[in-house]
Amino acid sequence: MGYFDEKEILLNVHDLHVSFPLTEGTVRAVTGVDLQVCRGEVLGLVGESGCGKSVTAQSIMRIIDEPGRIEKGSIELLCSDGSVVDVASLKPNDPRLRQIRGAEVSMIFQEPMSSFAPVYTIGKQLMEAVMAHTDVSKREAKEIVVDLLDRVGIPKAAKRVDE
Repeated sequence: MGYFDEKEILLNVHDLHVSFPLTEGTVRAVTGVDLQVCRGEVLGLVGESGCGKSVTAQSIMRIIDEPGRIEKGSIELLCSDGSVVDVASLKPNDPRLRQIRGAEVSMIFQEPMSSFAPVYTIGKQLMEAVMAHTDVSKREAKEIVVDLLDRVGIPKAAKRVDE
């Protein structure tokens, strides 16, 4: 039995170090983060402003802004096909990242005004993400979005999707 099989670990971050080299010196935003998320668990990162919560999440998604970089550590993700991918070892332009983002791991950004466009329905924007990462029709994407909204407790999800 492998390491992931024993505990059903979906995400294993080990000794993560992320830095931002600047002209004034290097900012070490994340130093030695270890965390695991098992099937059925929810993990919350809590800390004061500037402590590295967002950079940790961005590292898992591999969306750290330049000049930021992962210096050390691993980010092992158990994919739905049973494979384990060390996201930290992938190059930023690796095509596997597009397959992983949205389908295997996603991020909801803190600032809703910069995340959603007020001129489009919430359903259209979420359906776009579903269709970018899966091979489904518009109708199927809408059904998936309604189900997801319902699962996270949005009241009257079938109506909200068109608002």
